[in-house]
Amino acid sequence: MSKRKVNIKPAIPTETELQISVVEYLTTVGKNLDAFFFHVPNQGIRKGNYANKLKRMGLKSGVSDLVFILPGGKVGCIELKRERGGSQTQPQKDFQKAVEKLGCPYVLCKSLENVLDTLKKWKCL
Repeated sequence: MSKRKVNIKPAIPTETELQISVVEYLTTVGKNLDAFFFHVPNQGIRKGNYANKLKRMGLKSGVSDLVFILPGGKVGCIELKRERGGSQTQPQKDFQKAVEKLGCPYVLCKSLENVLDTLKKWKCL
Protein backbone atom coordinates (compact mmCIF):
# COMPACT_ATOMS: atom_id res chain seq x y z
CA MET A 1 0.00 0.00 0.00
CA SER A 2 1.51 3.34 -1.05
CA LYS A 3 1.28 6.46 1.01
CA ARG A 4 0.24 9.65 -0.71
CA LYS A 5 1.37 13.04 0.44
CA VAL A 6 -1.47 15.25 1.50
CA ASN A 7 -0.98 18.97 1.10
CA ILE A 8 -2.95 20.71 3.79
CA LYS A 9 -3.26 24.41 3.16
CA PRO A 10 -4.17 26.68 6.03
CA ALA A 11 -7.73 27.96 5.82
CA ILE A 12 -8.12 31.55 4.73
CA PRO A 13 -9.97 33.40 7.48
CA THR A 14 -13.37 34.87 6.72
CA GLU A 15 -13.79 38.63 7.03
CA THR A 16 -15.52 38.10 10.36
CA GLU A 17 -12.64 35.96 11.66
CA LEU A 18 -10.11 38.53 10.43
CA GLN A 19 -11.98 41.38 12.12
CA ILE A 20 -12.23 39.49 15.40
CA SER A 21 -8.50 38.74 15.34
CA VAL A 22 -7.70 42.42 14.64
CA VAL A 23 -9.94 43.66 17.46
CA GLU A 24 -8.65 41.03 19.90
CA TYR A 25 -5.08 41.99 19.07
CA LEU A 26 -5.70 45.71 19.44
CA THR A 27 -7.55 45.31 22.75
CA THR A 28 -4.94 42.99 24.30
CA VAL A 29 -1.49 43.08 22.74
CA GLY A 30 -1.88 46.49 21.12
CA LYS A 31 -2.54 48.42 24.33
CA ASN A 32 -0.10 51.10 23.13
CA LEU A 33 -2.52 52.12 20.40
CA ASP A 34 -2.74 55.91 20.37
CA ALA A 35 -6.21 55.95 18.80
CA PHE A 36 -9.80 55.10 19.59
CA PHE A 37 -11.54 52.66 17.29
CA PHE A 38 -14.97 51.15 16.81
CA HIS A 39 -17.06 49.05 14.45
CA VAL A 40 -20.35 50.19 12.93
CA PRO A 41 -22.54 47.04 12.81
CA ASN A 42 -24.19 47.67 9.47
CA GLN A 43 -23.69 44.20 7.98
CA GLY A 44 -26.51 41.71 7.68
CA ILE A 45 -30.02 41.87 6.35
CA ARG A 46 -32.67 43.74 8.27
CA LYS A 47 -36.23 43.82 7.13
CA GLY A 48 -39.29 45.98 7.36
CA ASN A 49 -39.81 48.61 10.00
CA TYR A 50 -36.51 47.93 11.74
CA ALA A 51 -34.48 48.51 8.56
CA ASN A 52 -36.39 51.74 7.88
CA LYS A 53 -35.87 52.89 11.47
CA LEU A 54 -32.11 52.34 11.22
CA LYS A 55 -31.94 54.28 7.95
CA ARG A 56 -33.86 57.16 9.53
CA MET A 57 -31.40 57.04 12.44
CA GLY A 58 -28.47 57.54 10.02
CA LEU A 59 -27.26 54.03 9.19
CA LYS A 60 -25.24 54.20 5.97
CA SER A 61 -24.46 51.34 3.64
CA GLY A 62 -20.78 50.79 2.88
CA VAL A 63 -19.26 52.23 6.06
CA SER A 64 -15.81 50.73 6.71
CA ASP A 65 -15.39 47.83 9.11
CA LEU A 66 -13.28 49.80 11.58
CA VAL A 67 -13.20 53.54 12.17
CA PHE A 68 -10.25 55.07 14.03
CA ILE A 69 -10.10 58.45 15.74
CA LEU A 70 -6.43 59.30 15.26
CA PRO A 71 -4.11 61.73 17.02
CA GLY A 72 -4.93 65.31 16.15
CA GLY A 73 -8.63 64.52 15.69
CA LYS A 74 -8.24 62.92 12.27
CA VAL A 75 -10.41 59.96 11.28
CA GLY A 76 -9.05 56.87 9.52
CA CYS A 77 -11.06 54.02 8.02
CA ILE A 78 -10.04 50.40 7.53
CA GLU A 79 -12.05 48.01 5.36
CA LEU A 80 -11.20 44.35 5.92
CA LYS A 81 -11.38 41.75 3.16
CA ARG A 82 -10.34 38.12 2.81
CA GLU A 83 -6.91 37.50 1.32
CA ARG A 84 -8.50 35.73 -1.63
CA GLY A 85 -11.90 36.46 -3.06
CA GLY A 86 -12.70 39.54 -0.99
CA SER A 87 -13.70 42.63 -2.93
CA GLN A 88 -15.44 45.89 -2.12
CA THR A 89 -19.11 46.39 -2.84
CA GLN A 90 -20.20 49.51 -4.72
CA PRO A 91 -21.49 51.17 -1.51
CA GLN A 92 -18.07 50.51 0.08
CA LYS A 93 -16.32 52.10 -2.91
CA ASP A 94 -18.69 55.07 -2.65
CA PHE A 95 -17.93 55.43 1.07
CA GLN A 96 -14.19 55.27 0.36
CA LYS A 97 -14.49 57.98 -2.27
CA ALA A 98 -16.54 60.21 0.07
CA VAL A 99 -14.17 59.98 3.05
CA GLU A 100 -11.03 60.36 0.94
CA LYS A 101 -12.54 63.48 -0.65
CA LEU A 102 -12.80 64.87 2.90
CA GLY A 103 -9.15 64.06 3.56
CA CYS A 104 -9.64 60.95 5.70
CA PRO A 105 -7.28 58.04 5.11
CA TYR A 106 -9.01 54.84 3.97
CA VAL A 107 -7.15 51.55 3.62
CA LEU A 108 -8.22 48.13 2.43
CA CYS A 109 -6.49 45.48 4.58
CA LYS A 110 -6.39 41.74 4.04
CA SER A 111 -4.48 40.63 7.14
CA LEU A 112 -3.63 41.60 10.70
CA GLU A 113 -0.17 42.54 9.43
CA ASN A 114 -1.73 44.95 6.88
CA VAL A 115 -3.70 46.59 9.70
CA LEU A 116 -0.63 46.94 11.94
CA ASP A 117 1.41 48.42 9.07
CA THR A 118 -1.40 50.91 8.40
CA LEU A 119 -1.61 51.95 12.06
CA LYS A 120 2.17 52.47 12.11
CA LYS A 121 1.91 54.68 9.01
CA TRP A 122 -0.84 56.62 10.76
CA LYS A 123 1.60 57.05 13.69
CA CYS A 124 -0.73 55.63 16.29
CA LEU A 125 1.02 52.32 16.95
